Amino acid sequence: MTDKDFPTKQEWEAQQARDRTAQNLGDNENAVPETRPQATIDPEPVTSQTQQRLREAESPMADNAPPHGYEEHKRAASDAQAKKAASESFGRERLYPGAHAYIDNENGEGSEHHGRAVAVNAVSEFASVEDERISAAGNPNSRFAEVKSYECRTRDGRAELMIVDADHLRTVDINNFHPSVT
Repeated sequence: MTDKDFPTKQEWEAQQARDRTAQNLGDNENAVPETRPQATIDPEPVTSQTQQRLREAESPMADNAPPHGYEEHKRAASDAQAKKAASESFGRERLYPGAHAYIDNENGEGSEHHGRAVAVNAVSEFASVEDERISAAGNPNSRFAEVKSYECRTRDGRAELMIVDADHLRTVDINNFHPSVT
């Protein structure tokens, strides 16, 4: 997302004002925000152990944070933030047989294969025995078992079978395959 795609500060504030009016929270004297009955009759609200620990540590994160402003929304919508979030995500999903990928190994060992299109045949080696067991468990988290290397067949006419390190494979959309080959 570029700055051209993002609204200006005035447009954003105008949209926020329209949203407040639509929710009957504007400057109208007769505005009555929606009220709902309490879900509990406990005199003190229940707090989680995490929130209690944060309060004991006098952390500013203990109570609800104030609403985000224009700059926070703009920062959250940036490409850099998206890349950072992707790198810090739960983990990289493992590839399954038939997955299309390309080799991204510009400067390392086997760099002569950089940019070649491959299809995954099988997992050659898992990172640990525990990851191998997780992958065989059949639960939803089995797709996050860490793989060390894959057995792949090249798809560029030479049809070579090779073992490729998992860190050097990048997935592609098979309907829009244009890897940057340098």
